[in-house]
Amino acid sequence: MAISVDPITGEIFVPRADMPIIQASPEVRQLDTVQFWRDLKDWEKSVDGIPWPDTQQNFPSYTISGFTYAQAFLIIPPYFVRFEDGQYGVALQGTNNNILDVAASNQVRILSQNSGGLIEGRISDADIANIFNYVIENNETFAEQMRLIRADAAGRVVQAGDGSYAIRDAADSKNRIEGDDAVNGGRDITNTDGT
Repeated sequence: MAISVDPITGEIFVPRADMPIIQASPEVRQLDTVQFWRDLKDWEKSVDGIPWPDTQQNFPSYTISGFTYAQAFLIIPPYFVRFEDGQYGVALQGTNNNILDVAASNQVRILSQNSGGLIEGRISDADIANIFNYVIENNETFAEQMRLIRADAAGRVVQAGDGSYAIRDAADSKNRIEGDDAVNGGRDITNTDGT
């Protein structure tokens, strides 16, 4: 990346063409903030005797109780970031950072994706089983329950003259939910088929 740093004004300039396009319309480009941090470190190393203050402060990722928290870095005042002006967006990816807070205002939309620190958790097979046991009812599989939910939300309802009804699957090939009208406008389910 061909960033430039002006230590007199504090401007860290990011050219539009140096960020890959990840969406064409409306245009969104991606800034790899890990590489951005490395480029700033390279600039600091290249300045003979580093007469200027550091551009940023880095906080490497770390793990506590099985959860890994993201690398973070902060642009340190008086430095600020200026993206080449234009009508496009920049999606920040890779670290938690304060780029949105220190960016100069222009037409560029900055899409910050700070995660509050958490980037990775270790969920065991037992944890997954417990989650599914909490959600799943009637010994149905997750797939069966999703078919029933989909039918209930968007399936075609077939009503009979005797008050019975059926809710069909998305393909309108089978009855997913069958029942009868109940007192006070409710319904009594007589059969479900999520297979």
